[in-house]
Amino acid sequence: MIKVVIKDVPEVVEGVNEASRLGIGRVDKLSGKYVVDVIEAAFIIQTGRGEVVDSSGKKLSVGELFTMYSKNINDWAKFAVYYDLRMRGRRVRMGFQENDLIVEYGSEKIAVFVTEENNPIAVSKLLEWVKYALSKDLKPILAVVDMHGDITYYEVLETNLVNIG
Repeated sequence: MIKVVIKDVPEVVEGVNEASRLGIGRVDKLSGKYVVDVIEAAFIIQTGRGEVVDSSGKKLSVGELFTMYSKNINDWAKFAVYYDLRMRGRRVRMGFQENDLIVEYGSEKIAVFVTEENNPIAVSKLLEWVKYALSKDLKPILAVVDMHGDITYYEVLETNLVNIG
């Protein structure tokens, strides 16, 4: 059973070995504490692998966790993708940027950019992210979450178009 206490950051206080075995969280280099992201804390709650409590000891639901501690408007969509990939047996960790996740599946490493349907994204931002993913030898995938929580995955390729006319 994993127990996470949220003070400044979500810290695993019980079940560190289980969290590590599941690929959830990491050791913070500055504090030496085993910490998880809000997305990972929500996964622990949703799957019944443990509980998350605030600094006063109050047990939190997934909704309360996001309401109180989410820092990004896309965290719900990111959680939906994280949860979907974990339920498919993929090893998922937080990405390098606020909207991405890193997935390891066999020898393949994938960067997943998470966005919501009807949430415009600048082509330049997406192109910048694709270049970044490719520079890290990651396969870029775009995950679009619709208003029902359904996820569609798109492989993103970089190409150069030339004027042949």
